[in-house]
Amino acid sequence: MASKKVHFLEQSTRVHSAESTLYAGSTSNLRTNVKPSTVHLGPRTNEPDTEINSNPSTRLLDQSYPRYSAIGIPADGQSTDPEESEQRVVEIFINRCNTFLEWYRDSVIEFRNSFSMHVVHLLFAHIPISAIILGWLFNRTCPHTPILPTFMTVVGAVSVVFMGIWIAVSCCEHSGTPCSNRQKLAVGMLSMPILICMVIEMFLVAHLSPNFDPTAEYYCSKMFYSFVICKEVVSAAAIIIAALFYFPGSGLHCCWPNCSFLSRGRAFYIRV
Repeated sequence: MASKKVHFLEQSTRVHSAESTLYAGSTSNLRTNVKPSTVHLGPRTNEPDTEINSNPSTRLLDQSYPRYSAIGIPADGQSTDPEESEQRVVEIFINRCNTFLEWYRDSVIEFRNSFSMHVVHLLFAHIPISAIILGWLFNRTCPHTPILPTFMTVVGAVSVVFMGIWIAVSCCEHSGTPCSNRQKLAVGMLSMPILICMVIEMFLVAHLSPNFDPTAEYYCSKMFYSFVICKEVVSAAAIIIAALFYFPGSGLHCCWPNCSFLSRGRAFYIRV
């Protein structure tokens, strides 16, 4: 029984020695067969290499440590070049800005096409109407700057005409009735003079230092002066709001060859 165990152990030792010798021989053959010309630095390909991949140990090493290009491209395929990374960031920023601008333009156009725009027209119409009334009432109560009440009355009257034409054009567009080219030309011709007159009016108010004593030389009514200050603030806010809600998606009134031609660049109100 003991002799059989010794015989079995000797046989196992011989088998392991033979396997070790075979593996060492394969490794030595691999080292002798691999030449400098067989080292590849190019990108990894799916075609098997008949000279190197024929050995099982080489295939195991190739699966564990795949060959990549030596250009400096990481495993995810994205380049590590700083210029390309910066360009990619700029493109993402530009795309996000364009997306926001398109959303803002579409939202403004939808608001202009809704009934809420008529409410804005009515709110804006109170400014020139109040300017006409108070400018006429306090025409002689500001001797320090007598031109200011008259100037404000004239600007208010022109603004009322402008608002009337603007509301008429808006109603025509919403009802589907083509407006006339003269209406839109009038809106375009009146908008710029009104804006210039409002700037001049703000300049006069900024240089006004009145005295509220009726017996003083530079007397001006406190009520009129307070109204003028409030009017200028509200007018400036109205101009900003009108610019934000009007210019996106619109064209210039005086440059439209055809009033009834509705397009994204020419229509006064664009239907969405």
